[in-house]
Amino acid sequence: MELQPDPIWSSIVVGDLRFEEAGPVTLKYFRNQVTGWESLIDARLDPDGPIGLLRTCRSLYLHSYYDATFQTIAMFISLQAVEAALREIFPEMPPNAKFDRLLHKAHKKRLLGPVEDAQVKAVLGIRNSLAHPNFQVRHGPWSITSVIDYNHRIVSHLLAQLPNKL
Repeated sequence: MELQPDPIWSSIVVGDLRFEEAGPVTLKYFRNQVTGWESLIDARLDPDGPIGLLRTCRSLYLHSYYDATFQTIAMFISLQAVEAALREIFPEMPPNAKFDRLLHKAHKKRLLGPVEDAQVKAVLGIRNSLAHPNFQVRHGPWSITSVIDYNHRIVSHLLAQLPNKL
């Protein structure tokens, strides 16, 4: 079986129509996105744990060129990376502590500002709606890409605050 791009990408244009730089989604577009996310991660960070989850996320995202459903899975994995980063920062929290509780503690310790806190909560809302197939159609590929981008940024930000991580 030869891999073919997911048919959804043939109906989506990327770029800026104002400058005639628009065109169909290509594998190069996905590679560029992944390369940009890789550049957000400090190479000195431990490659396991949250960083390993983000690596898996990027691989799934790249493969979504061939199967668009991988984007949703990649988004879920990127959100797991945020939770794993918070668990590394707060190892004293019980293993069954809910994500909201971890976020609240991060906000209380001023690790996340009000804007970041609100964005992570919005991401949780997207995650919850994507967990239900009837709602998946409401989130297009670009909203998922934005979530993955944000989660890379927040994990990098959180882990950089741990003195033993760098």
